[in-house]
Amino acid sequence: MVSQVRRDATSAEGPKNRRARRESDGIRHIRRACTASADLGYRRPLRMGFTSSDPLVLAADRSTVRTVVSALLVVVGLALSAAVVRAFRRASTPVAVRRPTSRLVLDGPYRFTRNPDYLGQALTYAGVALFAGDWWLILLGPIAFAIVHYGVVLREERYLAVKFGSDHEAYMTKVPRWFGVDLDRSG
Repeated sequence: MVSQVRRDATSAEGPKNRRARRESDGIRHIRRACTASADLGYRRPLRMGFTSSDPLVLAADRSTVRTVVSALLVVVGLALSAAVVRAFRRASTPVAVRRPTSRLVLDGPYRFTRNPDYLGQALTYAGVALFAGDWWLILLGPIAFAIVHYGVVLREERYLAVKFGSDHEAYMTKVPRWFGVDLDRSG
């Protein structure tokens, strides 16, 4: 009944009045949306006792935390991989794993871990998986890491031990495989 009365009232209005009413409805919706976003982004934290400069305001939203953490993982992973490329270029040895290495790279990120490129790739993968929020990607990460470790890293270390001998053995005793964690030291 109410809707019938409203329809009758709007049909009695002229086209200009209906347009003005639609514009005012649109403005009202925009005003509500702005108020709602301001309520979530500014007023709500102040009501909870936080100031706008408080870092806990950002932590109140899980998606913001997930985005920040995933971005940090990707940035650190890419920076680590870029540092690997720089170290290889300084040593004048190819980065591509299919080409034979000419020198043992011991500087840059290789001072802290024997596999910084794979570590950087793993961090980038973790950041992308976290950002996507796809549990399959997150669950497959450790499997991919294990495949790289047992299928690539151990084979590369055997190749480097044969090619560089005692220099590589000394390097292996000084520098951990994964930032202080050796999955199998005998490797």
